[in-house]
Amino acid sequence: MANRSNRAWYRTSHLCRTIQGFVASVALLIGVGGYSLFANASDVTISAEYRPSTRAVKGNGFVNVTPASRLCRSGAWSCQGMNTIDLPVGPVEYGPIAAGAASREAFFVRWSDAQTRILLREEKSNRVAYATFRVTGIAGQYVARGKTDIAGIFGSDMHALSGRCAAIPAPRPTSPNVMTFSWAIPSNGGCARTPLRDVSAGEISIPSGSLALSYELVPPYPVDLPSGIYRGSHTFFVGPGLDFDFGDQARVSRESVDVEFVLVVNHPFHLSNQSSLIVVDLAPPQGWHQWFNGGKPRGRIDRHVDFGLSSGSPLQVSIRCGTQPAQDGRCVLRNEKSSEVPLDLRLTILGATTESSLPFSRIPLTAHTPVKMMVDRYLNNAQSLLNIGVDNDGLAEMGRNMETTYAERISVIFDALTE
Repeated sequence: MANRSNRAWYRTSHLCRTIQGFVASVALLIGVGGYSLFANASDVTISAEYRPSTRAVKGNGFVNVTPASRLCRSGAWSCQGMNTIDLPVGPVEYGPIAAGAASREAFFVRWSDAQTRILLREEKSNRVAYATFRVTGIAGQYVARGKTDIAGIFGSDMHALSGRCAAIPAPRPTSPNVMTFSWAIPSNGGCARTPLRDVSAGEISIPSGSLALSYELVPPYPVDLPSGIYRGSHTFFVGPGLDFDFGDQARVSRESVDVEFVLVVNHPFHLSNQSSLIVVDLAPPQGWHQWFNGGKPRGRIDRHVDFGLSSGSPLQVSIRCGTQPAQDGRCVLRNEKSSEVPLDLRLTILGATTESSLPFSRIPLTAHTPVKMMVDRYLNNAQSLLNIGVDNDGLAEMGRNMETTYAERISVIFDALTE
């Protein structure tokens, strides 16, 4: 073939298929690991997801996917626009409470509205992140035994030991022996219902499953995190002066409540500046005749392909040669006379590292040995460069085969590392 240019071909059409495989692998990982919420010993789980490729979100990108509390789902609590969970402390029974009793001697509720820092660990890498959690309100139902009309027991007065209590509107109960309460902003003082008459021991209780919390969750900034499942937990204590305090006349079944936090980070994988076929011309700038007529200088020819890579997960990078690779795994340029010239392929991705925590810079790629690209945060369109070169021995071989064309097709493949 009368062609004075020697060409190497670098094909990226395979990358489209690889991207699809990458997303499916991550989705499988999330499906297996991210929702095993019933396989732990926690009493209640709060879950949030960061998946910007599948939905538009506000704030820092996390979506709270925690099921609402029973009170909210049943319509007994007007909690629209709030994040809520059940408070599974078991039934709360009250001893005798005198008419006119106030604060801790009455039907009292206090909780801490301070921010709690939650330590999270990614379940595979053990990487640490932090979220903050704050209780903003509490709701529940007082139930009087028998056919007692509970409206005849409570007045409308609500007392706060410090600051103020804000009542959150609650629908009217369907039964006369049930009263829903929902309070916010306790200022760490507490809220209390004062009875109009003496209440005997056990006459009023908060049944199991009838308490709930509203809360604020501030997740970590997801761009600073690699993809993964981050888990943490916190124990809240129940009793006088503790995290949840129901007053001096209350008898609570549980001494503590364990809350698990599960945050799923799933960054999208994307390659920019990608076309179905990239042609890399390895001819010297001044042409082959001038190159060799000038004295056949020793050296090499290098070209590079620039692209952007976005990933929050570690990747395995491999290549596939269009023809049989050399013994050392390098892809080979071949001409119509079966002359062979090995290619040097080296990959650089800014912000990524090797398994040895070294910069991922000019890493050799061969068909025999895939390499692992590690990340410790989300790479957003990271500058990447594939260097393609022919060394001096290869140039000498080409010089002995003028008027021929050397060519090869190469696929660069990015696979998700799920283990």
